[in-house]
Amino acid sequence: MHAEMTRHKKGSIVYRLAAIGLLATVALFLAGCGGVASLLWKLAGVFAAEYAREAARGYLTVAVDPSGIAEVVLVDPALGVLKGTGEVTESGRLQAILTDPQSQVSVTVNAQLSARGTTVELVGSLDGGIQSENLSGDKVAEPTENPFAGNWSGEFTGDAAGTWAATIGQTGATTLTVQTADGPVTMVGTVGQAGSVSLEAAVPGGKLVWEGAFYFREGEPVAGGTWRAPGDTSGTWTGTRASQSAGS
Repeated sequence: MHAEMTRHKKGSIVYRLAAIGLLATVALFLAGCGGVASLLWKLAGVFAAEYAREAARGYLTVAVDPSGIAEVVLVDPALGVLKGTGEVTESGRLQAILTDPQSQVSVTVNAQLSARGTTVELVGSLDGGIQSENLSGDKVAEPTENPFAGNWSGEFTGDAAGTWAATIGQTGATTLTVQTADGPVTMVGTVGQAGSVSLEAAVPGGKLVWEGAFYFREGEPVAGGTWRAPGDTSGTWTGTRASQSAGS
């Protein structure tokens, strides 16, 4: 009986060791998978970059979610606002194609993102316009934050002129009030984490539509774009965010 108990104990130990080994293997496998997920989680957030172009500056905003999907907005002094999407690989590499449906401009962005910041190479062409430009920037917000949230104000000019004020929430939901000669007009829509704008309001004869982008210029949040309304009226708009308190 003693020998049988000894064999039983040895068998139990072997089974336990095998079970521990299996658990360790599974843990290492999961850790390996988690390594990739962890990297994407570290890279997830909003990056803002700048570059020099023909004595002017261009601005790029990249919003990466934890799965690696990226929304990209480019504000260029010559091309205007271009938007697109891309995907960040396990190594932090981003490629995105940005377009403007109206002008049919297409620009390719190649970027390498890191947890410390971003180094971005912009490559594209438009009648010899952008051939190759280098830009760099830093992470400005976590993936759960909209870096443009807050209170904004500015002015619009063109076929009509006046002022505007807006409130942007963390979800991007936006309410913007335009002060016109005929009274206030309230627009609703969204501002994405990368700064893309989608705002409109019903007005007599059709819709008032605002397009453009919110972005970072030398580290400061600014905004600008174009507007159009019924009757072939149009113009431009610009604005800045109100100062944020340290606790906001």
